[in-house]
Amino acid sequence: MQRRTFASGVFLLFLLIGLLPIIVMVWNAFTGLDMATVKTLFSEKEVSESFFNSILLSTVVALSTTFFGALLGVLFAKTDFTASRFFLSLLIVPLLIPPYIIALGWIDIVGVNSAVSSLLFGFGGTAWTLFSVYLPIPIVLSMVFLKQVAPNLEDAASLYTNNIAVLRSVTLPLIMPALVLSFLLVFILTFGEYSVANVLRYRVFPLESFVRFSAFYDFKAALILALPMLLVALAVLTVERVFVAKKLFKLKEPGRINVMRLQKKHQIFLVLLLGLVTLLIVILPLLSLFLRIPDLATLAAAFSKAWIPLLHSFLYSFSGAALLTVFGFLTAYIIAYRVIPYWRFFDASIVFLLTLPATVLAIGLILLWNRPMLDMVYASALVLIFGYVAKYLAVATKMSQHRLLQVPASMTEAAEMSGANWFDVLRYILLPQSKKTLIAVFAVSFIFTFRESTITMLVYPPGYETLPVYIVTQMANGKPEMIASLCAVMVLSIVVPFFILSRRRTV
Repeated sequence: MQRRTFASGVFLLFLLIGLLPIIVMVWNAFTGLDMATVKTLFSEKEVSESFFNSILLSTVVALSTTFFGALLGVLFAKTDFTASRFFLSLLIVPLLIPPYIIALGWIDIVGVNSAVSSLLFGFGGTAWTLFSVYLPIPIVLSMVFLKQVAPNLEDAASLYTNNIAVLRSVTLPLIMPALVLSFLLVFILTFGEYSVANVLRYRVFPLESFVRFSAFYDFKAALILALPMLLVALAVLTVERVFVAKKLFKLKEPGRINVMRLQKKHQIFLVLLLGLVTLLIVILPLLSLFLRIPDLATLAAAFSKAWIPLLHSFLYSFSGAALLTVFGFLTAYIIAYRVIPYWRFFDASIVFLLTLPATVLAIGLILLWNRPMLDMVYASALVLIFGYVAKYLAVATKMSQHRLLQVPASMTEAAEMSGANWFDVLRYILLPQSKKTLIAVFAVSFIFTFRESTITMLVYPPGYETLPVYIVTQMANGKPEMIASLCAVMVLSIVVPFFILSRRRTV
C-alpha cells in the first residue's frame, strides 16, 4: 500500500465524518433561501441582542482568562513556587466537568430570589462561571510555551536588568503567539457554549439556533441562525492561520529553564492568595452541591437512576477517545511529514471544526445522517462518536504532531536506508516513540468527550443519553436534592480518576 494512497484514504474518512456534515448544512441553508425571511429573522431584537451578548461575553472571558492565565502560568512554570502542582490540579477541575455544574453550584450559594441574585443571573454570573471553566487553558498553554523559551536570551537580558524586567521585555513577548492562541481558543469555546447562559438566564446567540431547532422545529430558521456562527469560526481560523500558526516556534523537549526564586514570605502570601482563588473558583460551587445532598440514601438513589447514562458516557467516551487517538496519530503523521499535497488544507480543516460551535456541527450531523438508508449510523451511538471525533480531532492531532516533530530525523533516515518502508517506520519507530504521548492523547480525549453535552443533546438517539444530558433533562422538573446528587455522581466519576492518575504520575 502506497503511503500517499493510505493518507488520501484517511483524509477522505475525515471529509465524511467532519467536513461533509458542514457542507450539507450550508447547502440546506442556502437552498430555497428567501432573503425576506433572512431580513425578518435578523431584524428581530432578540436575535441581534443575543449576537452582541455572545461577542461581548466571549471577548470579556477570553481577555480575562488569558491575562490571569498568563500570570499563573508564569508563577507555575518560571518560579520555585512549592504548591504549583497542587493548585494547578485544583484549577483544572472545572474544565473536567460540564460547565453548567459550576453554575448550579453558584445558584445553590446565592439563591434564586436573594438580594444579590441579580449579580449571578445575567452577564456577570455567566462571565464568572465561564472564566472559572476556561482559566486552565491559558494557564497550561502559557506553561508549555514558557518552557520553550531559550534560557540564553533571558541570561543575556538579566545582565542588564532584573528578573521582572526580563520577564516583561523578553519572555512574555516571545510567547505572545501562544497568548493569542489562548485568547482565540477561549473566545470560540465561550461563543459556542450556551448551557451556562441557559441556566443563568442570559440570552446568547447559540441558544437561538438551538431553540429554533429543538423546541420550535423551525429547521430553516435554525440553519440561517447557524450561519453567523460559521462565519465567526472562519474569522477565528483566519486569525489563527495568519497571526499564530506560523509564529509558534517548534516545540521541543524542555531543557534548562531559568527559575526565579521566591522568598518564604512571598511563598506564604501566594499560597493564601491562590487558596482564596481556588476557594471561589472550584471549592465553593462544588461544595455547595455536595452539601445540598441530605444523606447517602439520596446519593444512592441518584446513582441507581443515573448508572445507565453513566455507563453510556463511559462507553461512548472510551470509544471516541480510542478513535481519536488512532485517527489523531495518523492525521498528525500526514501533516507533520506532509504526505499529501493538500496537507495545509487538512490541517486548517481540523482546526476549523474545533473552532466551530458544537451546535452547528450537531445540526450538520443530523442533516447528513438522518436518512432511511443511514439508520445504522443515525439510530446508534455512531453518530455521537462521529461528532466527538470531528469536534476534538484537532486536539488529538496537535498533541501527536508535537511528539512526532521531536523524533530525530536520523532515526527515520537510518531505518529507510536499511530498507524499511514507510509503514515499518510508522509502526516500529514513530509509534513506539509516541507511546506516552498517545496515552496522554487518550486521557485528554476521554475528558473532553465525557463532559460533552451540546452535540450529544441534539443528536443522541432514544435510549442513548449520557449522564451530562440526563442531568440537563432532570433540571427541568427534578428536585434540587436529586439534581445535586446527579451532579455529584458526575463530578466524582471524572475528578476522582483524574486525581488518582495525577498522583501516580507524580509518584
